[in-house]
Amino acid sequence: MLGGSFLLTCLMLVPNAGAADGIAFNRADFELPVTLRDATKVKSLIVWVSTDDGKTWAPAGFPFSPDKQRFNYNAPNDGIYYFSISTIDFEGRQTPNDPTQLKVMQRVLVDRQPPVMHITNVDRTDQGVTVKWDVKEDHPSPESFKLLYQVQGSNEWTLVAGAELSANQANFRPNGEVTRVRIEMLDVANNQGMDEKNVLPIGGPVVSGSTPRLEDRGEPVPPVSPIPVIPPARPVLQRTGGTASWGEPNPVPAPSQFDPGIRPVATSSQPGMGALASSGPGSLTEMPRPASSQLPPLKYVNSRRVNLKYKVEQLGSSGIAGVELYLTRDDGRSWILYGGEQNISTPVPTDPKSAGPLQQTLTIELPGEGLYGTFLVLRSGTGYRSSDAPKSGDAPQQRLMVDVTPPVVDLFALRPDTAKRDTVVISWRGLDANPSSTPILLEWAEQEAGEWHLIGPGELANTGSYTWTVPSSVPPRVFLRVTMRDLAGNVAVAQTSEPQDLDLKPPKLGPMEVESVPDRRQ
Repeated sequence: MLGGSFLLTCLMLVPNAGAADGIAFNRADFELPVTLRDATKVKSLIVWVSTDDGKTWAPAGFPFSPDKQRFNYNAPNDGIYYFSISTIDFEGRQTPNDPTQLKVMQRVLVDRQPPVMHITNVDRTDQGVTVKWDVKEDHPSPESFKLLYQVQGSNEWTLVAGAELSANQANFRPNGEVTRVRIEMLDVANNQGMDEKNVLPIGGPVVSGSTPRLEDRGEPVPPVSPIPVIPPARPVLQRTGGTASWGEPNPVPAPSQFDPGIRPVATSSQPGMGALASSGPGSLTEMPRPASSQLPPLKYVNSRRVNLKYKVEQLGSSGIAGVELYLTRDDGRSWILYGGEQNISTPVPTDPKSAGPLQQTLTIELPGEGLYGTFLVLRSGTGYRSSDAPKSGDAPQQRLMVDVTPPVVDLFALRPDTAKRDTVVISWRGLDANPSSTPILLEWAEQEAGEWHLIGPGELANTGSYTWTVPSSVPPRVFLRVTMRDLAGNVAVAQTSEPQDLDLKPPKLGPMEVESVPDRRQ
């Protein structure tokens, strides 16, 4: 019996050995170099792959000559892959000839997703600054976790010693007035996650409408302060460039610790998925949160500039003199007056008793992406207020998720389905902070400019692959397109620049027979 063993390496990336009992990669494609004990007796090799710990096996590709000494593999999805190998001698005998007898020789973790990290609270007290965080990662590298901060007048980051991932919070005494905090961490595949949070006040709202009734009565109108320009948080992942063919990926600016090394056949031209901008002014103290049943539904918007439309259902003869807007970033645990009181236009009704609902609009510019809750307090011309200012534990009147970052979607090479005829597997990678349940749309066309036809039932879940039984009416070479849409309506499209072959199975020669042909001259 022939024995074989192989090792896993990667030419462009040194794999992280931190994954338990295996190797972790933050890229989909890697090589399987093969080392045989006696290559002179082997005609060809078959590499097998399993995704269920070796219970079932499938060929990872076609048989190949041992002279190549390596086998390229492209994982269709993130996850754990198990590899084994069988040999075929010059007599055509395969060892082992039963896939159920294969043994796991190497375990590989493919993980291309960065850790999801959020700073949930920053609190400044007499004892210093307390930062709390939430991290979601299946394969963390806890020793790489860092908490850093910046102080006023400096762009340098200072490391907080002793901060541990598992603690979910840390307290420290800064060497100045803290203006920004950051958490960052690598997973075992060297993907980096990060979140930053401003510790600065945010600016005031812009109010739509004409001249307020205060001016009509000859009373002074308080000036409206301008909105400060607040840059968005640095994105975790940034992608630029147009669609690509079967080749190198578009450049991905990333930390120097890792090289994504992904090779899609087509890539969306949209920017990459960014971290949710967390800008929280002042001191945010951990307080009770409203019950989930008290929270209004979440509205997704793809613009930082939003209109808050509301009705004034009761209006006195003095009209509405002003409106106060309060914001929360933690569903009502803490509230901030957003820019103070601003004047709005509300006409004085001729007959207050017969005045119906009055539609008003408040236009605000939010400082970045993320979750916001709003609470409006109206003030009449005589000083009466519609309600008290919200306090800790009060539910917001409206909740919105600001998401202006389009998804990132990559389209990978087609693979044949070895178990079915005229069937291919379409693979993609889609990343977004707020994906819908079925964000993916697959299409094909004979020409690069269309007309485009649906593949499958329509909108699909972001599973990373779809098995397509190609109808007989579809040509053997077509252009492919994948579209991804998030809950805020942002869209990314990846389309191949060259037609792709749908017939991926080579012809197979069956048994031959020889028979004589009578000579007609006899």
